[in-house]
Amino acid sequence: MERVFVSGVGAVSPIGIDCNSIYENLIHNRNLFKPEKRAFKNHGYGKLSSQISDDDKETIRQYVSQREQEILLPQATQYGIYATKMALEDAGFNLEEMDNVRITLILGNNESESEVFDTYLATKDESFPFYASYKIPETIAKFFGLKNVRTLCIHNTCASSNLAMEIGLNLLRLDQCDLAIVGGTDCFSQKVHAGFDSLLSISKHGCKPFSQGRDGITIAEGSSMLILERESFAKDRGFTTPYCEVVAVSSSNDAKSLTAPDVDGILLAYKKVLREGNITFGDIDYIMSHGTGTNLNDSTEATVINVLANGEKNPGVCSIKGSVGHMMAVAGSFASVIICMIFRKGIIPGSSQCLPKDKDCAIDVISETKVDMKGNIWSNHSFGFGGNNSISLFRRVI
Repeated sequence: MERVFVSGVGAVSPIGIDCNSIYENLIHNRNLFKPEKRAFKNHGYGKLSSQISDDDKETIRQYVSQREQEILLPQATQYGIYATKMALEDAGFNLEEMDNVRITLILGNNESESEVFDTYLATKDESFPFYASYKIPETIAKFFGLKNVRTLCIHNTCASSNLAMEIGLNLLRLDQCDLAIVGGTDCFSQKVHAGFDSLLSISKHGCKPFSQGRDGITIAEGSSMLILERESFAKDRGFTTPYCEVVAVSSSNDAKSLTAPDVDGILLAYKKVLREGNITFGDIDYIMSHGTGTNLNDSTEATVINVLANGEKNPGVCSIKGSVGHMMAVAGSFASVIICMIFRKGIIPGSSQCLPKDKDCAIDVISETKVDMKGNIWSNHSFGFGGNNSISLFRRVI
């Protein structure tokens, strides 16, 4: 089977709106967690959230408005446009030479254009051009003048952007496209903030994955995009510096609980991805965990890792949500971008705020920055409400 590479990445997040800045901030355990002052009454006011700075939002807005001068596009679309711009540039594509390239653009999204909904509730303003999620990838494709393109928006809770990657990978392997632009975009949603607060799942002190005293998630926002292409396509266009190979992506839905992850459901996705990737769990060097900082997720995820390790040493586990927060549908693709950066830079971020470790999460959490230029295979976990589970595997290109 022909290899599929990641050739370009782009990301927008609370800790930066370019991949190098994001990576540096992760390495230094920086975050932008702040008390949420706009929360619905009695729903999480003062609890921490993680949002893109006003200056970075303005940078994104100015870039988008250079082309879209007649209307102001909604925020999640703006984030997606900016992340796509960076990914295409990173992969070395000239938009003027892409008319004959068969493109698939697939986005994971959680809350459509939630800024529109929140603004309407607060002001009854109906001036935004659209709310529906399917318009987001359509608008991104139109913004860049992509002509030979098919678009799709995935709603699979917090596993959405990993599933977007799975579909893009399969379409490439079936020769249904030449290029897959995959990822996710979500802007901060007061509805989601209130919903998690009603479940007593919003942290008062900031997300602390796998740590003693962890008390929930810190909701974040942003976008991340990856460019996938077959090895032969990359070779034909003279591209020689991919980040890594996408080995396999597999999903499952156990539907056992509306909110709690399930060990058996996650194991089903894992067995599928290991079989499709033709590797064993012991071949995995590192895991980019879902690591939300909730009691249920972290203990369940640790159990899955130990079951798969079966008494052998488990892989090193990294969690980035203690720095960036939980980016909802974007979480999986954002973690994939960070894995790509690790392959390129050779430095694994320490799992911010994971200390002191919870003895009930007996896994090898990487708590300090680690240098490793030889790690060969990474696994990336995404688990969502309703029993949606997705695992992706990445391998160093040799």
